[in-house]
Amino acid sequence: MSSWSLLSLEVTDAIKRIGEAGYDSIELWGEEPHAYYEAANVQKIRDALSSFSMEVTAHAPFHDLNIGCTYQDVLETTARKLSEFVDFARKIGATQITFHPGNTYDSSLTKYALRSSIIVLKRLRERASNTVHLNIENQYGDRLGYNFSLGGKREWIDEMLREVDDLGMTIDTGHANINNQDPKDMLEQYKNKVRCVHFNNNRGIADEHSFPADGTLNMSGFITVARKMKDLTVTFEVNPFRYKPKEVLQLRYSLK
Repeated sequence: MSSWSLLSLEVTDAIKRIGEAGYDSIELWGEEPHAYYEAANVQKIRDALSSFSMEVTAHAPFHDLNIGCTYQDVLETTARKLSEFVDFARKIGATQITFHPGNTYDSSLTKYALRSSIIVLKRLRERASNTVHLNIENQYGDRLGYNFSLGGKREWIDEMLREVDDLGMTIDTGHANINNQDPKDMLEQYKNKVRCVHFNNNRGIADEHSFPADGTLNMSGFITVARKMKDLTVTFEVNPFRYKPKEVLQLRYSLK
């Protein structure tokens, strides 16, 4: 369960509720008001996690932190902030971190944005120092044609995975649906790289982060393939502004 799904709760309370509900893993949301490293209390988070045997993963902050930025001074600040988050994630015992792969608002700048993303990801990989795995997350394209996410096309994802050593992938099922992609096919295509899944649904138009059964994406084939994969962390990432914590915490029973 992603702690973002319980964003209305204080982060240590969210950890406690997720652990007590019997989840095997937790993804800590790296933004305010949860696990943004500059404000979070590392010891309190570690203490809360110590009561449970959950795998700990983390979602890196991304608001105003675009690793595809082509302005070098801004990019340097972004790289420094995310490097500090890598340090934070290591301190709380995270096994993997999911990053958004950046974006640009001009199609002619795509190759430069991609170069920026690869530079930052290599730097983050070096900072992680084999203690925590780094993943990039698939995104969806802007249908109005002015926001080009580097996680929106397979060719861009492939280049990042090829250029950055030991870079893994997080597949968001809802993002795939908006992109008219079948997440089952993505699992099969990237099976050697996929470490994590953000599990949610939508109606193929907006990033609703609905419950897995609530949307146009048929999950049965995806679940069949996912169950056969080893070392795959499947994380419910559902809309905290739509669902109450009590509803969210019952989701683990929907896959039994």
